[in-house]
Amino acid sequence: MLKRYNEVCDLLSLSRTGLQKLMQKDPLFPTPLKMGDSRQSPTFFIKEELDAWLETKKAERNEVTK
Repeated sequence: MLKRYNEVCDLLSLSRTGLQKLMQKDPLFPTPLKMGDSRQSPTFFIKEELDAWLETKKAERNEVTK
């Protein structure tokens, strides 16, 4: 399943700029898919990759609290 850029922003409670900064800062954050060659082509994220990234973040949080 694919998630649009704005849906990922909503999911993570980030602005578009905040999501762009997160993508630059975290090399493990999933790389988006661009559906076309033009600049205005829609960008999507794969839901399973986002879920795996979130699980990794939760595991890291649990490691820190131990």
